[in-house]
Formats: sequence, C-alpha cells, structure tokens
Amino acid sequence: MDNETKKQLIEAGIDVNKGVLRLMGRTDKYLSLLKKFPQDDSFAKLKDAFAREDCTAAYNAAHALKGISANLSLELLNERVCLQMSILQSAYNDENPQQKYTKLKLAEKLIPRVETAYDAAVKAIRSL
Repeated sequence: MDNETKKQLIEAGIDVNKGVLRLMGRTDKYLSLLKKFPQDDSFAKLKDAFAREDCTAAYNAAHALKGISANLSLELLNERVCLQMSILQSAYNDENPQQKYTKLKLAEKLIPRVETAYDAAVKAIRSL
C-alpha cells in the first residue's frame, strides 16, 4: 500500500496499522477485507430499524456494525457506533415502554454522526 492510500484511510478514521497487525502483518488480506466493507448492509439495516422504530432490530444492526468496524479497525466509525450501541442496549433492556422509546429516539439522534463516519470510511475504501 502506498503512502497516499494509507494517508487517505487514516484521514477517514481507519487505523491501518492496527488492522494489518490484527491479520499478522498481511496487508493484502486486510485490504481484501476492507474492500468488502461497503457491501455490508448493517448500516442500512440500522437506519431502516430506526425508521420502523424497531428497538430490537436497531440493537442487532448496531451490534453487527460495531463488530465489523472493530475487526476492520474503522476506529472513528466504531467509536461513534459504540456510543449509539450503549444507548440501544439500555433501551433494549428497558421494560418501561416509554423509557425504551425515549432511549431509542436518543440513539437515533446519533445517526448523522455515525453516518458521517460511515460515509468517510466507505469513500476511502472505495478509492482503493
């Protein structure tokens, strides 16, 4: 990977060094996995779950996105989705319907920040 490509990924919140280390130094394998990320539908499922006000689906989609972003070292996206995930987890476990709804709406307010990080990662990855 050339320095310009690495710089673009880093600027998009992707910790390339950490991702490569996770795969025991196999840059080719890391880049191969990164290139598959834009095809993942977790973020689309998350937005859809919020549109349907489905707490369980939002929790599951955020959990999946959190795992994928962590495994690929998409640090900015992971940081933002982790915050959203913690609110969704609280909503998911809340038995009070009104509190559950309030927490779901609070988590939904974070979508623009998550989306900004998601879009930046996808744009940088598509430039590979």
